[in-house]
Amino acid sequence: MMVPLVCAIVGGIRKVFTVNIDADTQVHFFKDAIKAEEGDLIRCDAAELTLYLAKKGAGWFSSDDLDGFNSDNLSRMIEMNPILPINDILYFGRDFQPGNAEIHVLVVVPRRKFYSLAGLEIEMFRRTMFSQPEVDTLRKECIQLPKWKTGIVHNIPSIWKFVKQIGGCTRFGKILWRLEVKQVLSTIQKDWRKAFSKKGPFVDTELRSIVIGSPGVGKSTLVVLLVFYMFFKYQKNVLFYRRVVSRVH
Repeated sequence: MMVPLVCAIVGGIRKVFTVNIDADTQVHFFKDAIKAEEGDLIRCDAAELTLYLAKKGAGWFSSDDLDGFNSDNLSRMIEMNPILPINDILYFGRDFQPGNAEIHVLVVVPRRKFYSLAGLEIEMFRRTMFSQPEVDTLRKECIQLPKWKTGIVHNIPSIWKFVKQIGGCTRFGKILWRLEVKQVLSTIQKDWRKAFSKKGPFVDTELRSIVIGSPGVGKSTLVVLLVFYMFFKYQKNVLFYRRVVSRVH
């Protein structure tokens, strides 16, 4: 018997979708079906997915339960064994009937691992040494970033000069700080601060932000400013990897 199971990817990426699957199918093959359904988002092997029953007590999750859900909650969830069938008594049983607006399975996608840089055409790794006055100038240009007023053009000549060596960002060493950009920055900071305060194997999945936009809207400049701000404000080591057309910096 085919059953529609509503799945939710949790972690850095949030997505809810439905998979129609035979109830006798082993969880191992259920992972394959999930991968086939959302292959654009799930880039790992299906076997690397971890599945949990989306249950709270005797009931199933709703979309509201996903708000504020984080990796700490997974320790209280039932992980689905790959060798057991979906209709096992521990999971859905043989008489399962899905209801409206229910979420049945939580899907955890592992963090991507890069074992080497083989295959990347990298001309050189850039290592730039700054004098103390230069460091002070760079810090001054970005340390007040979250407090910048919107609708004002801010000058970032030193940051612009540095980034020009690795593909550039804004063309004139200035940036118009728009409300929309400030809101994106605020969201990223809020999520990262929340993730930094946690511990556990899934924390890295929450330290992931994807910014999408048309060419020229300021994505690169925002990332560059955030990199410098994180370094100076939180004293974090930052690896800045950038690919521009066919070059890698």
